[in-house]
Amino acid sequence: MSCNCCNISSNTNCNTSNTTCNTSNTTCNTNCIRGPCGPTGPTGLTGPIGPVGPTGTNAHPDLKLVTTDADQDYSTLTKSFNIVLNSSTAIGTGGARKIKLPEPTSTNAGIIVKIILARPVHTTNGVKIGFANSGSSVMIGGLSVISTTGDKTLVNVTSTAQAIDLIDVDANGGSAGTEITLTYLSLNTVAVSGIVTTVAIVPIVGTLLNITGWS
Repeated sequence: MSCNCCNISSNTNCNTSNTTCNTSNTTCNTNCIRGPCGPTGPTGLTGPIGPVGPTGTNAHPDLKLVTTDADQDYSTLTKSFNIVLNSSTAIGTGGARKIKLPEPTSTNAGIIVKIILARPVHTTNGVKIGFANSGSSVMIGGLSVISTTGDKTLVNVTSTAQAIDLIDVDANGGSAGTEITLTYLSLNTVAVSGIVTTVAIVPIVGTLLNITGWS
């Protein structure tokens, strides 16, 4: 007798006329051949959205954007940072302003502070940027003062300045486009370099690099 087996495990699908297939045809189970796999089923549903991640950090933590006419105190900072003066009301309009910088110590050597003027400071009062007058910190190096109206340049050098005094219109300089870099070298010593712009026809040495700090 032949056996038409389809179920490998029990032969329950043998044709009904072969009544002895399940019990006597012992080769039925082993001789049956498994057919090919069927097609892949459809893709399942997309799972739920995961939880919101933690809040990110400020993309520019080193940027100190000054947009108001007021004093600024950065004296406690311990890492490099940039100061951008971009106040629609010229800084110094309400009186002479000061920006306090960290004092150079034996542990903060290597930090860099950049000062950038996106807008000019006030024409009379301006702003003093630097160190406390009561301390011993000094700047060494120099700044190039460039006239934007007279096509003239003057180099202002120092080894004793405690502050940078910026005043627009004044020949010292303090117009938009000014860019100053302070590099902390060692205890009480910072290197100063950069470009200061002025609308004055002839730049002067003046008090741009001032031996008197803020008080």
